[in-house]
Amino acid sequence: MFVVGISGCLYASFNSHAPFELTEHAIFWFLISTIVATAIRYLAQTLGQFSVEIETASLIMILEPIWTLLISVTLLNEVLETQKMLGCGAIILSLLLYIKLSRRLR
Repeated sequence: MFVVGISGCLYASFNSHAPFELTEHAIFWFLISTIVATAIRYLAQTLGQFSVEIETASLIMILEPIWTLLISVTLLNEVLETQKMLGCGAIILSLLLYIKLSRRLR
């Protein structure tokens, strides 16, 4: 994810003019947010899921977009659009179908 972010920044810096000044302070906070909020969080989640069964770990990973949406709506007052609600509904429906079908196969 870090490589994608850096690649996107490099592409944008060569192909467009930024409407803001890119200062050392902005670069510092970009790097901190990229490393802490993305890389370390994902690493901690992955390492933490070694202690649970593989099915539980996969369900937790599948629910990640729903948690992200709930946090963004709660903390950032993001507007909940129809597309996002349909996406959450599809994820929850797939989980319910998985649970229902896996119980039937046991």
